[in-house]
This record gives sequence, C-alpha cells and structure tokens, in this order.
Amino acid sequence: MKISEKKTVSKYTLYVGLNDKDTHEQRLIMDRVVSLVIWASNGYKSPITGQSGFGTYYSESGEQVNEKSIVITLVDVSEELAHEIAADLCAFLNQAEVMITRENVERYYLQETIEANNTPLV
Repeated sequence: MKISEKKTVSKYTLYVGLNDKDTHEQRLIMDRVVSLVIWASNGYKSPITGQSGFGTYYSESGEQVNEKSIVITLVDVSEELAHEIAADLCAFLNQAEVMITRENVERYYLQETIEANNTPLV
C-alpha cells in the first residue's frame, strides 16, 4: 500500500437548489443538471464531485419549500474558484442564491494493487 503525503486543504461544499427562483418550479431533470455540471467542470480545470440531494428551506414569507438539489464538493481549490463556480451555477440555474460551506480537511491519496503470480488482475 502506498499513501501520499498528507496535506491540509480547504473543502468547499455548494448546495444548489433546482427550483427556478422566478417560477418556483424545477425546470431541469437531475440527470441533465449533473451532466451540465460535469461538462462545465472541464472549463474550471478542477476536480468536481456532484451528488443529487433533497433540501428544504423557508421562504421570506415563512413558507416551507421542498426541492431537489445538487451538492457540489470541491477539494483543494481556491476560494475565488469556489465562488466562481457557485456564481456560474446560481446564474445558469436561475437561483436566488447558492449556499457555500468551507472546512479544512486532510487530503491524501492511497494506492494499492492486487497481484496473483506477479500478474495484475485487472
């Protein structure tokens, strides 16, 4: 087993609702949104992990709103890039806002192989 050097880095999590801010309805299907995020990530030249989710928030009038959402995880990126990605998603998906959280995490990589008779199995 080989483990890389450990490094403390910033991890940003973006929570993006999928209800349109004007119509309050979901306009895009989840698979399409995930595909768009993956496609857009090529322009950022940064690893992006996206997950589908479900969220609840309370509107200014106090009404509970439920909506499907996408959760984007960014590890070892600058604050500026995290904000750029959040702003692009906010505008592209016509959101009122995107919630961002940041925490320090320890990042490292692990490598392992399985060999039978000195021949890789895969």
